[in-house]
Amino acid sequence: MNSKIQAQFREMILRIGMKKQEDQSYNAKIIQMQLRNW
Repeated sequence: MNSKIQAQFREMILRIGMKKQEDQSYNAKIIQMQLRNW
């Protein structure tokens, strides 16, 4: 693997990780809103 591909791959993994964290916090907000509505 050359370093350019490796760097792109690492960046992609980081982005996916960040996306997952965003999704989790978004889900948590929805759950909190639903609990409040009960």
